[in-house]
Amino acid sequence: MSVLSVIGVVFSTAAMIVVLSGFGGLKNYSLEFVSNISPETKIVAKTGKGFVLEKEMIDFFYENQIVFNKTLEEKALIDVNGNSKIITVMCVDKNFPENKIEALMYEGSWPDENGNYFLLGWENFYNLGVSINNTTTPVTFYVPKPGSGQITTESDILRSKKGIASGVFSINEELNNNLIITSFNFGKSLFQADEHFVSSIDLHETTITKEQQNDFIMLFGDKFLFKNRIQQNDSLYKMLKSEELAVFFIFSLIMLVALFNMFASLSMMFMEKRKNLNTLLALGTKKIDIAKIFFLNGVYTTFFGLGLGLILGSVLVFLQLKLSLLMITETLAYPVSFDFQNYINVIIITFLLGLIASFSVSSYVKKWLD
Repeated sequence: MSVLSVIGVVFSTAAMIVVLSGFGGLKNYSLEFVSNISPETKIVAKTGKGFVLEKEMIDFFYENQIVFNKTLEEKALIDVNGNSKIITVMCVDKNFPENKIEALMYEGSWPDENGNYFLLGWENFYNLGVSINNTTTPVTFYVPKPGSGQITTESDILRSKKGIASGVFSINEELNNNLIITSFNFGKSLFQADEHFVSSIDLHETTITKEQQNDFIMLFGDKFLFKNRIQQNDSLYKMLKSEELAVFFIFSLIMLVALFNMFASLSMMFMEKRKNLNTLLALGTKKIDIAKIFFLNGVYTTFFGLGLGLILGSVLVFLQLKLSLLMITETLAYPVSFDFQNYINVIIITFLLGLIASFSVSSYVKKWLD
């Protein structure tokens, strides 16, 4: 075996394990924040912006000991200090687990249930120039008025309501830029929604079984969707999965380069040993047996390098987990995670490419001997 070939496979394998573990850590870190605002299950209407929460539905949840909260979600235009932006307003009732958001709050407090208070993301707080608990310069919310007729003033087409920022959260860039959280009562007043109209029923603290879902559909009709966290954040999961595949593909190419180095080393060995091989042929050794020697040499190089690479990569990931060798900030270590699937993928792609390289060398040797 060529030492350089083994070293190439070792470091390529270790690099794949470290990078995929790092990416997995970042993915889990990102999804951890999203899970704070995304319920375990979200019940939404198949069509339309929402549905009427009937008394029988509430009784169904109570009978099955399912804790839920009502959510009203709509778009609105906000304006403060001459700065305006269209944003999603999520209005939640008192059953929403506010402690999940409070853990991510940068400043301020949870909005009062009966007041005109709201939370906004850090980016909007900074870019729009919003002040916390500033009653002299409140934020104005504008929403379209339904109906038809002649339009003479702004008030003919837009309904407005003043609101005061009570706190600032930091979840992720997308939510920080596009989300405001306020009370259900404020939302009803702003959007002039019916008392029992909701955009969704959110289950944060409890789950709903498949059997209970079927019972719900039998009682209230097949016009509802039950979305888990992955389905609620489908675009985010797809983006993270695409990025992970791209990273895996790039490092597979690096592994291919390392194994090409093995191919080159074995080819050079063959060129150097041609006289010895002729002697073996003269002594009666079969050509296929000589080709097999080079094939097995490539397989052993791949296997040995893969094993050492997996050990080296695992040690580096373990040290990062325990000792925080690489820091993003002074208090935040770069997140990594052990994922058994990463090891399976690395083993498969390394062995596959190693077998292709080994077979290519043996074919080249057999062709020359013929």
